[in-house]
Amino acid sequence: MAVLAGCSPGDTSTVDAMAREIHFTSPPHVVADQSGALFVSGQTLWAVVDIPLNQLDTFRQRSRLGQFSAGVPLDIPGYFKGAGAVADVLKTDDGNVSVEDAHAIPARRVAAHTTGSGERRVFIGVLCC
Repeated sequence: MAVLAGCSPGDTSTVDAMAREIHFTSPPHVVADQSGALFVSGQTLWAVVDIPLNQLDTFRQRSRLGQFSAGVPLDIPGYFKGAGAVADVLKTDDGNVSVEDAHAIPARRVAAHTTGSGERRVFIGVLCC
């Protein structure tokens, strides 16, 4: 089981540093990732990963996320603008789903898109305080 473990400045990659309790069944294929300063006391981190289609619900449960809702809020694609055209799929309504855990610390926003090749492209954004 792969884990994205704590918002820690000593981690070597965004995926390693991302969020407490983000769990994958197996290591995901990282498509894009980035960290960036938000405020003096916080940092935003995001990653775009591909996981097998049949592992999305397990990812959600192990990561202790709520139920996915159909569609993606309008502001979420902009959150991943650093991924370039990769995030454009979130602007469509082709089976995209999302969940927000905005009141938790760290706050998490997750959206998923079916790539058509038996995979889900998962967009994970985290605000670390």
